[in-house]
Amino acid sequence: MNSIANRAADLAETNILANGGAKQIDGEQITYQINTQQASALPENPSPESPRGLAGEALANGIDVTVNAAKKHTSTSNDRYNILSLIDGVYDNSHNGHRPYWSLGLSGEQDWYELEFGEPVLIDSVRFYEGDVVWNGVNTYVADNPLKGGFFEDIKIEVFKNGEYAEPSNITQSEPLEKLKMYQDIEFNFDPIVCTKARISGTAGGSYPFTTVLELEAYGSIQPFVYVEHCSLEDLTQNSRIDDISLQFSEPLASESSPEINIRNTSNSEIIPSSVLIEEDLEGLSITPDAPLPDGNFVLEISCDSVIDAEGGTLIDDDMHANDGYYRINFHSLFGDLNGDGKIDQSDYSAFSSVWKTDDPNADFNRDSITDELDLIEFADNWLKEL
Repeated sequence: MNSIANRAADLAETNILANGGAKQIDGEQITYQINTQQASALPENPSPESPRGLAGEALANGIDVTVNAAKKHTSTSNDRYNILSLIDGVYDNSHNGHRPYWSLGLSGEQDWYELEFGEPVLIDSVRFYEGDVVWNGVNTYVADNPLKGGFFEDIKIEVFKNGEYAEPSNITQSEPLEKLKMYQDIEFNFDPIVCTKARISGTAGGSYPFTTVLELEAYGSIQPFVYVEHCSLEDLTQNSRIDDISLQFSEPLASESSPEINIRNTSNSEIIPSSVLIEEDLEGLSITPDAPLPDGNFVLEISCDSVIDAEGGTLIDDDMHANDGYYRINFHSLFGDLNGDGKIDQSDYSAFSSVWKTDDPNADFNRDSITDELDLIEFADNWLKEL
Protein backbone atom coordinates (compact mmCIF):
# COMPACT_ATOMS: atom_id res chain seq x y z
CA MET A 1 0.00 0.00 0.00
CA ASN A 2 2.88 2.38 0.83
CA SER A 3 4.39 1.84 -2.62
CA ILE A 4 1.08 2.78 -4.25
CA ALA A 5 0.81 5.95 -2.13
CA ASN A 6 4.40 6.94 -2.91
CA ARG A 7 3.82 6.41 -6.63
CA ALA A 8 0.67 8.56 -6.50
CA ALA A 9 2.60 11.32 -4.69
CA ASP A 10 5.35 11.25 -7.32
CA LEU A 11 2.81 11.58 -10.13
CA ALA A 12 1.05 14.45 -8.36
CA GLU A 13 4.33 16.31 -7.88
CA THR A 14 5.30 15.84 -11.52
CA ASN A 15 1.93 17.20 -12.63
CA ILE A 16 2.09 20.25 -10.32
CA LEU A 17 5.58 21.25 -11.44
CA ALA A 18 4.82 20.64 -15.12
CA ASN A 19 1.90 23.07 -14.93
CA GLY A 20 3.79 26.00 -13.41
CA GLY A 21 3.49 25.10 -9.74
CA ALA A 22 6.26 25.22 -7.12
CA LYS A 23 7.71 23.01 -4.39
CA GLN A 24 9.04 24.36 -1.08
CA ILE A 25 11.00 22.27 1.45
CA ASP A 26 11.32 23.40 5.07
CA GLY A 27 13.02 20.63 7.01
CA GLU A 28 10.70 17.68 6.84
CA GLN A 29 7.80 19.89 5.75
CA ILE A 30 7.06 19.99 2.00
CA THR A 31 4.64 22.55 0.60
CA TYR A 32 3.32 22.63 -2.96
CA GLN A 33 2.00 25.77 -4.62
CA ILE A 34 -0.46 25.11 -7.45
CA ASN A 35 -0.63 27.51 -10.38
CA THR A 36 -4.39 28.11 -10.36
CA GLN A 37 -4.27 30.49 -13.32
CA GLN A 38 -3.20 27.74 -15.71
CA ALA A 39 -5.16 24.92 -14.13
CA SER A 40 -8.33 24.30 -16.12
CA ALA A 41 -10.23 21.21 -17.11
CA LEU A 42 -10.18 20.22 -20.74
CA PRO A 43 -13.62 20.67 -22.30
CA GLU A 44 -15.49 17.52 -23.19
CA ASN A 45 -15.87 16.94 -26.91
CA PRO A 46 -19.48 17.31 -28.06
CA SER A 47 -21.32 14.11 -28.92
CA PRO A 48 -21.46 13.46 -32.67
CA GLU A 49 -24.86 13.86 -34.28
CA SER A 50 -24.54 10.80 -36.52
CA PRO A 51 -22.20 7.98 -37.54
CA ARG A 52 -19.29 8.72 -39.81
CA GLY A 53 -18.64 7.18 -43.20
CA LEU A 54 -20.99 4.97 -45.16
CA ALA A 55 -23.24 4.18 -42.18
CA GLY A 56 -24.04 7.86 -41.68
CA GLU A 57 -24.58 8.42 -45.40
CA ALA A 58 -26.84 5.38 -45.66
CA LEU A 59 -29.00 6.34 -42.67
CA ALA A 60 -29.34 9.89 -43.98
CA ASN A 61 -30.70 8.45 -47.23
CA GLY A 62 -33.18 6.04 -45.67
CA ILE A 63 -31.05 2.90 -45.91
CA ASP A 64 -31.15 0.73 -42.79
CA VAL A 65 -27.87 -0.04 -41.02
CA THR A 66 -27.65 -2.88 -38.50
CA VAL A 67 -24.70 -3.65 -36.23
CA ASN A 68 -24.12 -7.36 -35.64
CA ALA A 69 -21.60 -9.10 -33.42
CA ALA A 70 -20.58 -12.53 -32.19
CA LYS A 71 -21.69 -11.34 -28.74
CA LYS A 72 -24.46 -8.79 -29.11
CA HIS A 73 -25.40 -6.72 -26.05
CA THR A 74 -28.31 -4.30 -26.52
CA SER A 75 -28.45 -2.19 -23.35
CA THR A 76 -28.73 1.49 -24.34
CA SER A 77 -27.83 2.71 -20.84
CA ASN A 78 -24.26 1.36 -20.80
CA ASP A 79 -21.71 1.81 -23.58
CA ARG A 80 -20.04 -1.47 -22.64
CA TYR A 81 -23.26 -3.30 -23.48
CA ASN A 82 -24.67 -1.10 -26.26
CA ILE A 83 -23.97 -2.57 -29.69
CA LEU A 84 -25.17 0.67 -31.31
CA SER A 85 -22.22 2.49 -29.74
CA LEU A 86 -20.17 1.07 -32.62
CA ILE A 87 -21.83 3.58 -34.96
CA ASP A 88 -22.41 6.56 -32.65
CA GLY A 89 -19.61 8.62 -34.23
CA VAL A 90 -17.31 8.45 -31.18
CA TYR A 91 -14.03 7.09 -32.54
CA ASP A 92 -11.52 8.07 -29.82
CA ASN A 93 -11.45 8.34 -26.03
CA SER A 94 -11.58 12.15 -25.87
CA HIS A 95 -15.31 12.01 -25.13
CA ASN A 96 -15.51 12.04 -21.35
CA GLY A 97 -17.37 9.08 -19.94
CA HIS A 98 -17.66 7.13 -23.20
CA ARG A 99 -16.43 3.56 -22.86
CA PRO A 100 -15.75 0.99 -25.59
CA TYR A 101 -18.17 -1.84 -26.27
CA TRP A 102 -17.00 -5.26 -25.13
CA SER A 103 -17.91 -8.84 -26.00
CA LEU A 104 -17.65 -10.11 -22.43
CA GLY A 105 -19.45 -13.44 -22.24
CA LEU A 106 -18.32 -14.50 -25.72
CA SER A 107 -18.82 -18.19 -26.43
CA GLY A 108 -15.51 -19.55 -27.72
CA GLU A 109 -12.55 -17.53 -28.97
CA GLN A 110 -13.70 -16.37 -32.42
CA ASP A 111 -15.06 -12.83 -32.30
CA TRP A 112 -16.41 -10.47 -34.95
CA TYR A 113 -18.20 -7.15 -35.48
CA GLU A 114 -20.25 -6.37 -38.58
CA LEU A 115 -22.03 -3.56 -40.41
CA GLU A 116 -25.06 -4.73 -42.38
CA PHE A 117 -26.73 -2.42 -44.91
CA GLY A 118 -30.37 -2.68 -45.95
CA GLU A 119 -29.43 -2.64 -49.63
CA PRO A 120 -26.21 -3.22 -51.59
CA VAL A 121 -23.55 -0.54 -51.20
CA LEU A 122 -20.07 -0.10 -52.64
CA ILE A 123 -17.36 -0.60 -49.99
CA ASP A 124 -13.63 -0.08 -50.48
CA SER A 125 -12.46 0.60 -46.92
CA VAL A 126 -13.25 -0.47 -43.35
CA ARG A 127 -11.83 1.28 -40.30
CA PHE A 128 -11.64 -0.41 -36.91
CA TYR A 129 -11.10 1.60 -33.72
CA GLU A 130 -10.09 -0.79 -30.98
CA GLY A 131 -10.99 -0.20 -27.34
CA ASP A 132 -9.15 -0.78 -24.09
CA VAL A 133 -7.25 -3.78 -22.75
CA VAL A 134 -8.52 -5.15 -19.43
CA TRP A 135 -6.04 -6.69 -16.99
CA ASN A 136 -5.97 -7.94 -13.41
CA GLY A 137 -3.91 -5.20 -11.77
CA VAL A 138 -5.21 -1.79 -10.74
CA ASN A 139 -1.98 0.09 -10.11
CA THR A 140 0.35 -1.86 -12.36
CA TYR A 141 1.39 -1.68 -15.99
CA VAL A 142 -0.77 -3.75 -18.33
CA ALA A 143 2.16 -5.75 -19.73
CA ASP A 144 3.17 -6.89 -16.24
CA ASN A 145 -0.14 -8.57 -15.39
CA PRO A 146 -2.28 -11.43 -16.70
CA LEU A 147 -4.67 -10.07 -19.31
CA LYS A 148 -8.40 -10.63 -18.86
CA GLY A 149 -9.26 -9.60 -22.42
CA GLY A 150 -10.28 -6.65 -24.54
CA PHE A 151 -8.08 -7.30 -27.57
CA PHE A 152 -7.70 -9.38 -30.73
CA GLU A 153 -4.83 -11.84 -31.13
CA ASP A 154 -5.28 -11.60 -34.92
CA ILE A 155 -7.64 -9.75 -37.20
CA LYS A 156 -8.97 -9.83 -40.77
CA ILE A 157 -11.59 -8.14 -42.94
CA GLU A 158 -14.42 -10.03 -44.66
CA VAL A 159 -17.38 -9.09 -46.86
CA PHE A 160 -20.57 -11.01 -47.61
CA LYS A 161 -20.72 -11.74 -51.33
CA ASN A 162 -22.57 -14.39 -53.34
CA GLY A 163 -24.01 -15.96 -50.21
CA GLU A 164 -20.75 -16.37 -48.28
CA TYR A 165 -18.11 -14.46 -46.35
CA ALA A 166 -14.77 -13.97 -48.05
CA GLU A 167 -11.79 -11.65 -47.90
CA PRO A 168 -11.85 -8.97 -50.62
CA SER A 169 -8.95 -8.71 -53.05
CA ASN A 170 -5.84 -6.52 -52.75
CA ILE A 171 -6.17 -5.79 -49.02
CA THR A 172 -3.80 -3.29 -47.43
CA GLN A 173 -3.69 -2.71 -43.66
CA SER A 174 -2.66 0.68 -42.27
CA GLU A 175 -0.59 -0.79 -39.42
CA PRO A 176 0.03 -4.16 -37.77
CA LEU A 177 -2.24 -5.24 -34.94
CA GLU A 178 -0.64 -4.68 -31.51
CA LYS A 179 -2.65 -6.41 -28.83
CA LEU A 180 -1.37 -4.21 -25.97
CA LYS A 181 -1.87 -0.94 -27.85
CA MET A 182 -5.14 0.50 -26.57
CA TYR A 183 -7.43 2.48 -28.89
CA GLN A 184 -5.52 1.34 -31.95
CA ASP A 185 -6.83 2.70 -35.25
CA ILE A 186 -6.54 0.18 -38.12
CA GLU A 187 -7.81 0.84 -41.63
CA PHE A 188 -8.30 -1.86 -44.27
CA ASN A 189 -8.36 -0.77 -47.92
CA PHE A 190 -9.25 -3.12 -50.77
CA ASP A 191 -10.68 -3.30 -54.29
CA PRO A 192 -14.22 -1.83 -54.40
CA ILE A 193 -16.90 -4.44 -53.89
CA VAL A 194 -20.70 -4.33 -53.87
CA CYS A 195 -22.10 -6.12 -50.84
CA THR A 196 -24.50 -5.78 -47.92
CA LYS A 197 -22.19 -6.79 -45.05
CA ALA A 198 -18.62 -6.05 -43.98
CA ARG A 199 -17.01 -7.29 -40.80
CA ILE A 200 -13.75 -7.59 -38.91
CA SER A 201 -13.07 -10.90 -37.23
CA GLY A 202 -10.36 -12.71 -35.36
CA THR A 203 -9.32 -14.55 -32.22
CA ALA A 204 -10.27 -12.88 -28.94
CA GLY A 205 -7.45 -12.64 -26.42
CA GLY A 206 -7.21 -12.85 -22.66
CA SER A 207 -8.16 -15.38 -20.02
CA TYR A 208 -11.92 -14.93 -20.51
CA PRO A 209 -11.56 -14.14 -23.63
CA PHE A 210 -13.25 -11.08 -25.22
CA THR A 211 -12.52 -7.98 -27.29
CA THR A 212 -13.38 -4.28 -27.12
CA VAL A 213 -14.22 -1.85 -29.91
CA LEU A 214 -14.90 1.87 -29.90
CA GLU A 215 -16.15 2.35 -33.46
CA LEU A 216 -16.51 0.46 -36.74
CA GLU A 217 -16.71 2.43 -39.99
CA ALA A 218 -17.07 1.57 -43.66
CA TYR A 219 -16.35 3.85 -46.60
CA GLY A 220 -17.42 3.77 -50.22
CA SER A 221 -20.59 4.91 -51.97
CA ILE A 222 -24.35 4.48 -51.87
CA GLN A 223 -24.81 6.24 -55.21
CA PRO A 224 -26.37 4.26 -58.10
CA PHE A 225 -23.84 2.13 -59.95
CA VAL A 226 -24.06 -0.83 -62.26
CA TYR A 227 -23.03 -4.22 -60.94
CA VAL A 228 -23.98 -7.86 -61.49
CA GLU A 229 -27.00 -8.25 -59.25
CA HIS A 230 -27.59 -11.91 -60.01
CA CYS A 231 -26.21 -14.71 -62.17
CA SER A 232 -28.13 -17.90 -62.92
CA LEU A 233 -24.99 -19.92 -62.14
CA GLU A 234 -25.56 -19.06 -58.47
CA ASP A 235 -28.85 -21.01 -58.54
CA LEU A 236 -27.48 -24.22 -60.00
CA THR A 237 -28.19 -27.37 -58.02
CA GLN A 238 -26.63 -29.42 -60.82
CA ASN A 239 -23.79 -28.98 -63.30
CA SER A 240 -24.82 -31.77 -65.64
CA ARG A 241 -26.31 -29.55 -68.33
CA ILE A 242 -25.87 -25.78 -68.69
CA ASP A 243 -27.70 -24.56 -71.77
CA ASP A 244 -27.49 -20.83 -71.09
CA ILE A 245 -26.39 -18.32 -68.47
CA SER A 246 -28.41 -15.26 -67.54
CA LEU A 247 -27.22 -12.08 -65.82
CA GLN A 248 -29.24 -9.36 -64.11
CA PHE A 249 -27.74 -5.89 -63.61
CA SER A 250 -28.52 -3.34 -60.93
CA GLU A 251 -29.22 -0.60 -63.48
CA PRO A 252 -30.69 -0.65 -67.00
CA LEU A 253 -28.03 -0.70 -69.69
CA ALA A 254 -27.67 2.04 -72.25
CA SER A 255 -29.48 1.18 -75.46
CA GLU A 256 -26.19 1.37 -77.37
CA SER A 257 -24.37 -0.89 -74.88
CA SER A 258 -22.68 -3.87 -76.54
CA PRO A 259 -21.35 -6.14 -73.78
CA GLU A 260 -18.25 -8.18 -74.57
CA ILE A 261 -18.80 -11.55 -72.89
CA ASN A 262 -17.01 -14.86 -73.38
CA ILE A 263 -17.10 -18.37 -71.98
CA ARG A 264 -13.55 -19.70 -71.83
CA ASN A 265 -12.30 -23.21 -71.14
CA THR A 266 -9.72 -22.75 -68.37
CA SER A 267 -7.73 -25.87 -69.30
CA ASN A 268 -6.82 -24.70 -72.82
CA SER A 269 -8.05 -21.05 -72.92
CA GLU A 270 -10.39 -21.93 -75.80
CA ILE A 271 -13.28 -19.49 -76.28
CA ILE A 272 -16.62 -21.29 -76.54
CA PRO A 273 -18.67 -19.88 -79.46
CA SER A 274 -21.77 -18.30 -77.96
CA SER A 275 -24.47 -15.73 -78.63
CA VAL A 276 -25.47 -12.85 -76.36
CA LEU A 277 -29.02 -11.54 -76.14
CA ILE A 278 -29.86 -8.36 -74.19
CA GLU A 279 -33.29 -8.36 -72.55
CA GLU A 280 -35.90 -5.95 -73.85
CA ASP A 281 -35.94 -3.96 -70.59
CA LEU A 282 -32.11 -3.63 -70.80
CA GLU A 283 -31.74 -4.89 -67.21
CA GLY A 284 -30.22 -8.24 -68.08
CA LEU A 285 -28.89 -10.53 -70.76
CA SER A 286 -28.33 -14.19 -71.55
CA ILE A 287 -25.36 -15.96 -73.11
CA THR A 288 -26.00 -19.24 -74.92
CA PRO A 289 -23.27 -21.59 -76.18
CA ASP A 290 -23.71 -22.55 -79.83
CA ALA A 291 -23.23 -26.20 -78.87
CA PRO A 292 -23.55 -28.15 -75.59
CA LEU A 293 -20.65 -27.46 -73.25
CA PRO A 294 -18.15 -30.32 -73.02
CA ASP A 295 -17.06 -31.62 -69.63
CA GLY A 296 -14.56 -29.23 -68.06
CA ASN A 297 -13.90 -26.09 -66.04
CA PHE A 298 -14.93 -22.73 -67.48
CA VAL A 299 -14.94 -19.04 -66.69
CA LEU A 300 -17.51 -16.47 -67.75
CA GLU A 301 -15.64 -13.24 -68.56
CA ILE A 302 -17.28 -9.83 -68.93
CA SER A 303 -15.36 -6.76 -70.06
CA CYS A 304 -16.43 -4.13 -67.51
CA ASP A 305 -15.89 -1.19 -69.87
CA SER A 306 -18.29 -2.75 -72.39
CA VAL A 307 -21.23 -2.84 -69.96
CA ILE A 308 -22.53 0.73 -69.79
CA ASP A 309 -25.62 2.01 -67.98
CA ALA A 310 -27.88 4.86 -69.05
CA GLU A 311 -25.82 7.37 -67.02
CA GLY A 312 -22.56 6.35 -68.67
CA GLY A 313 -21.27 4.31 -65.75
CA THR A 314 -19.45 1.05 -66.42
CA LEU A 315 -19.71 -2.31 -64.70
CA ILE A 316 -17.93 -2.57 -61.35
CA ASP A 317 -15.26 -5.26 -61.22
CA ASP A 318 -16.15 -6.73 -57.82
CA ASP A 319 -15.82 -10.44 -58.56
CA MET A 320 -13.49 -11.18 -55.58
CA HIS A 321 -10.60 -11.65 -58.02
CA ALA A 322 -7.92 -9.17 -59.03
CA ASN A 323 -9.32 -5.81 -60.12
CA ASP A 324 -8.29 -6.14 -63.78
CA GLY A 325 -11.29 -4.75 -65.64
CA TYR A 326 -13.00 -8.12 -66.15
CA TYR A 327 -15.85 -9.53 -64.09
CA ARG A 328 -15.31 -13.30 -63.88
CA ILE A 329 -17.43 -16.21 -62.68
CA ASN A 330 -15.91 -19.69 -62.51
CA PHE A 331 -18.06 -22.78 -63.07
CA HIS A 332 -17.87 -26.33 -64.39
CA SER A 333 -19.89 -28.62 -66.63
CA LEU A 334 -19.90 -32.40 -66.19
CA PHE A 335 -22.64 -34.61 -67.57
CA GLY A 336 -24.19 -36.64 -64.78
CA ASP A 337 -23.09 -34.25 -62.02
CA LEU A 338 -26.63 -33.86 -60.76
CA ASN A 339 -25.64 -32.47 -57.34
CA GLY A 340 -23.02 -30.03 -58.63
CA ASP A 341 -20.06 -31.29 -56.57
CA GLY A 342 -17.72 -31.86 -59.54
CA LYS A 343 -17.70 -35.67 -59.47
CA ILE A 344 -19.93 -38.57 -60.53
CA ASP A 345 -20.76 -41.02 -57.76
CA GLN A 346 -23.59 -42.85 -56.03
CA SER A 347 -25.51 -39.70 -55.10
CA ASP A 348 -25.63 -38.71 -58.78
CA TYR A 349 -26.77 -42.20 -59.76
CA SER A 350 -29.64 -41.95 -57.28
CA ALA A 351 -30.67 -38.63 -58.81
CA PHE A 352 -30.34 -40.08 -62.32
CA SER A 353 -32.53 -43.04 -61.40
CA SER A 354 -35.20 -40.76 -59.95
CA VAL A 355 -35.78 -39.09 -63.35
CA TRP A 356 -35.59 -42.29 -65.42
CA LYS A 357 -37.99 -42.23 -68.38
CA THR A 358 -38.92 -38.58 -67.76
CA ASP A 359 -38.18 -35.44 -69.75
CA ASP A 360 -35.94 -33.93 -67.05
CA PRO A 361 -33.40 -31.97 -69.14
CA ASN A 362 -30.50 -32.27 -66.69
CA ALA A 363 -30.11 -36.02 -67.28
CA ASP A 364 -30.97 -35.89 -70.99
CA PHE A 365 -27.52 -36.05 -72.60
CA ASN A 366 -28.64 -36.39 -76.23
CA ARG A 367 -31.48 -33.87 -75.81
CA ASP A 368 -34.23 -36.12 -77.17
CA SER A 369 -36.61 -35.13 -74.34
CA ILE A 370 -36.37 -38.42 -72.45
CA THR A 371 -33.87 -39.90 -70.01
CA ASP A 372 -33.31 -43.46 -71.20
CA GLU A 373 -30.72 -46.08 -72.12
CA LEU A 374 -28.87 -43.75 -74.49
CA ASP A 375 -28.30 -41.26 -71.69
CA LEU A 376 -27.35 -44.05 -69.28
CA ILE A 377 -24.49 -45.02 -71.61
CA GLU A 378 -23.06 -41.51 -71.38
CA PHE A 379 -23.62 -41.45 -67.63
CA ALA A 380 -21.75 -44.75 -67.27
CA ASP A 381 -18.84 -43.39 -69.32
CA ASN A 382 -18.46 -40.60 -66.74
CA TRP A 383 -18.79 -42.89 -63.71
CA LEU A 384 -16.38 -41.80 -60.94
CA LYS A 385 -15.06 -39.01 -63.15
CA GLU A 386 -13.96 -35.96 -61.18
CA LEU A 387 -12.91 -32.48 -62.30
